[in-house]
Amino acid sequence: MKKIHVALMIVAAIAVVSVASFIFLGGSGTVVVAEVVDNDKELDDFVFVQKNDTLPIETDVELSKSVMIEYTGKLTGWSDKVDVQNLSGVVIFKIAIDGIPYDYIFRFTHIDNDDLNGYLKDGKPVIEVWADSGFTIELIRYDHRQYEDVKEYLFESYESYSDRNFTLPTYYGDSLFEKPSTERNMDLLAFALCLEMSSGIDGEDRAASVLKLLKDIGCANAVPNDTYSKEPTMESTDVAIGSKEWNGYNIIFLVMNGAKYKNEFASNVMIGGYGDHYGFSLVRDEGLRVLKEFIADNNITGKTKILVTGYSRTGAGSNLIAAYLSDTIAEGMVHDILGDIELTQEDLYGFSFETPLCGYYEEGGSWTSPTDPRYDNIWYVINEDDLVTYVPPKMYGFVRYGHQISDYPHDPAKSAGMLEIVLKRYNAEVAAAYDMSTFNTIGGFTYMSEFVDDFCYNFFTSLGDREFYYENVEYDFARFLYAVMSHDGLMMDIINEYGGPIVYVSDLYLYTNNETEFNNHFRPAVVKATQKYGCIQYTENILGAFWQVSELVKRYSDNDMYSMLTDADLLSMISNASLLLKSHMPAMVYGYVTQESDLYNF
Repeated sequence: MKKIHVALMIVAAIAVVSVASFIFLGGSGTVVVAEVVDNDKELDDFVFVQKNDTLPIETDVELSKSVMIEYTGKLTGWSDKVDVQNLSGVVIFKIAIDGIPYDYIFRFTHIDNDDLNGYLKDGKPVIEVWADSGFTIELIRYDHRQYEDVKEYLFESYESYSDRNFTLPTYYGDSLFEKPSTERNMDLLAFALCLEMSSGIDGEDRAASVLKLLKDIGCANAVPNDTYSKEPTMESTDVAIGSKEWNGYNIIFLVMNGAKYKNEFASNVMIGGYGDHYGFSLVRDEGLRVLKEFIADNNITGKTKILVTGYSRTGAGSNLIAAYLSDTIAEGMVHDILGDIELTQEDLYGFSFETPLCGYYEEGGSWTSPTDPRYDNIWYVINEDDLVTYVPPKMYGFVRYGHQISDYPHDPAKSAGMLEIVLKRYNAEVAAAYDMSTFNTIGGFTYMSEFVDDFCYNFFTSLGDREFYYENVEYDFARFLYAVMSHDGLMMDIINEYGGPIVYVSDLYLYTNNETEFNNHFRPAVVKATQKYGCIQYTENILGAFWQVSELVKRYSDNDMYSMLTDADLLSMISNASLLLKSHMPAMVYGYVTQESDLYNF
């Protein structure tokens, strides 16, 4: 794919936001302006044109459904490069005033997006739109001067659907840290996402992209931990870290690779018997070890800002690190834990994406609520259609700390904007893969989140409580997953040796209720495959996992095969199998998050 070089279009916003809301009044073919909010009078320079008449953009103006807007102001020199983003209902006009670039951004909702158009007529802006019912207009004027130090940087990121790396833009300047961490900061959050997406790429050097990006923004001392250069284990975590100085502060960037990993997946099912998720705590502990060692090795002292970021597995680890450090700050233990630095809540930025439930909380006692103000500096983005964000279950006491950024997929305008960004930054094939409008509503579910939530509740209810899972399932299942993830082809060899998928699945469910007989029945196929791949030590773990899956399926279905075949959750899951994990992919999150930052969109 040709590298995308996108000039920095927005470096901040002074703005006048003007909203004109329209409602359809029963007369055929007309709409009426219901309300106009125009704080700085930018809309005074625009008019509606109806049958050669001009009408002001104000309340109670009656219009035909075919709406035309024209500019009547005195500004000249408008760029003929008008950006019309049909999917998201946006038209952008550009102009330089006294050498300063501005964008006039019109955003429409509740329109026929296919009939949205913008162009220059006699050198002045014109918009044509078809309003089928009540619709809104939002006008934002952006000045490109606010973040004078923000620049565009390119990084490599792995995209799973096409199984290759893409070059993407991100925008960073140290002034993004001027906002305290307790304030919503989509520009910095978007950079944290991009930094995370750079942390795991396809290639011999998994750390190449993240180290380059850290060094590009000024972290001359950026380094990876040693696991980046080793074969991943069940408990390892790739971590990159770097720092720079700005405005009297040290800024430390702690990045843990959850964007592309493999063998470490096994630790995701290691929830432990009590307290925080054990597998995610391993991520937390490695991140904290790297952070403490880095501060000591680089003799970092004085006022410090820390940004920690992670995705999926490491999103959970990032959330736990941010919570741990927030507790450290609240309890006055920064010097004891981190060394001779000054760190306040406002200077600790905790970001995570597609974050599983990871911490543990019980009502009462000494537990601190995950929404306690001490965690107001922690922000996480989850797609509520994403199965991963429902596990491990809330019924086991698991939580996330801090504030959730809004749920995007159920907002049609945000979904359209996501697809437009994916199309622009990746390609048409990737954008088509992430089009969730193909969701099959079989089972009566409108959104994937509905059946995922229902399925997870029924699944874990059938599985048993946390104590049962820990004592009977976790050990074998984690090692089964590690064997499969670290030996491509192992699972298919077992299935094929046994007689194929149909025979395998049928016997898994129906063969016997006796565990010893069950294991002896499947053992020959498992042993042959594990010997072939050099992992014979995992034979009993694989058999144990097969047995527990068989028992779980029986409990889930109440030993009634027909109920499995007619289960609404399973039918919906099967019919949407091609979409099930798409909601977890970084490309989709990139499309949702970057549209919330003005730096990326125009």
